[in-house]
Amino acid sequence: TKAKEFFLGKEKILPNEITQEVKLQFKETKTDTLFIRADYALKYGEVAKLMGQLKKAGIFKIALVTEIEK
Repeated sequence: TKAKEFFLGKEKILPNEITQEVKLQFKETKTDTLFIRADYALKYGEVAKLMGQLKKAGIFKIALVTEIEK
């Protein structure tokens, strides 16, 4: 979010737990692609930083979800 809060689905997650939780979800759902949706007001650098952290943890299939501005 704009306030730099992280969610996995609707569940709020602490920043230091993101990679662990994503890997757990991958095992449970048998998927290997993470879809990231970020607040429009959040600087892209923050999103890129998260993506780098995820890639270091071995999560390579990352897709950005976009919405049409109304």
